[in-house]
Amino acid sequence: MPALHRQAVLDNLIDIVARSLQIPADAISPESRFFLDLEAESIDILDIRFAVEKTYGFKFRNEEIRTLLDEAARNRGLTEKDIPELFTVESMLDFILFKLSASNDQSP
Repeated sequence: MPALHRQAVLDNLIDIVARSLQIPADAISPESRFFLDLEAESIDILDIRFAVEKTYGFKFRNEEIRTLLDEAARNRGLTEKDIPELFTVESMLDFILFKLSASNDQSP
């Protein structure tokens, strides 16, 4: 994935998160944890999810994000208490890039 494309998707994601959480974009970094640092609630994550789906034209299931987080944690078997620590803007970015790459691979 070209760095420029990754940065464009990151910038767009930060804009989505800032709008959804009503916080300044410069308060958000790739390392920001949605629940612990940005104080997002589950309903906020749904809002972000819907905005991402609308922006990029794909749907995703919660299980897909859990799988991605578990892989980032080296398949240690996530528990509910691990998610707030591991669910970062960067993990969402990686998921978006994965979905975009998968949809590009399926294009004729």
